[in-house]
Amino acid sequence: MKCPQCNHKFNPFKSLQISRWSSITCPDCSMLLNRNLDLQFWLVCGGIATVFIIIAKTNINPLLVFLVLIPVGALIDGLTIKLVPAKKQYGIRKILGRKTEQIK
Repeated sequence: MKCPQCNHKFNPFKSLQISRWSSITCPDCSMLLNRNLDLQFWLVCGGIATVFIIIAKTNINPLLVFLVLIPVGALIDGLTIKLVPAKKQYGIRKILGRKTEQIK
């Protein structure tokens, strides 16, 4: 997971802070970044859902499944995410009126 502007590398678990309505700010260039919802994103989601379905049909303890699969799924998501410049300002920044200067 890297900034497309300055190639700053992010911690993979930082992707948990990104949603369709919120973005993260690059600490180096101050660009607002969102996730790109491309084919790779949907394949990772489908793969994680398939694993959940397969495990749900077996006799494995559900608590163990959630304690293992949720961090693994978050890591896979963080390592495969593609960041793009945010088109709009969503989330708490918009509510508070916080301005973040973007570099074009």
